Amino acid sequence: RHHQWVTLAAMDIHRSETVDIDQTLGRFRHLRVQAIRGAAYVDFIEGRYGNGEQQHIDVHRRLGRGEVANLDLNGARRLQAITVHGEPDSWSQIQVIGER
Repeated sequence: RHHQWVTLAAMDIHRSETVDIDQTLGRFRHLRVQAIRGAAYVDFIEGRYGNGEQQHIDVHRRLGRGEVANLDLNGARRLQAITVHGEPDSWSQIQVIGER
C-alpha cells in the first residue's frame, strides 16, 4: 500500500489552537503530530469532518523536538478542521501531517 503524507498545519501550540484544513487535500486515514521546535504536552486533538461529525483523539504525550505521535482516524475521512489541545513550552511549535 502506498502512503502519501501531507502537511496539514504547522502551529505554535497554545492551550488550544484550531486550524482549518484545505478541502482539496482529500481524505485522510491517519494523523501524525510532530514537535518541530521546542517541546509540548499534547493532551488531545479534536477533528471536525465535512459531515459535521467530531472525533476526540487522546494523545496524552509530551513531544520533544523530532518526536511523533501517530493517530488513527478510523477510516478515510475528509477533515474540515483540527483543534490541538495542550500545554506548550516557550516557543514550541508542532506540525500535523495527514496520511492519505
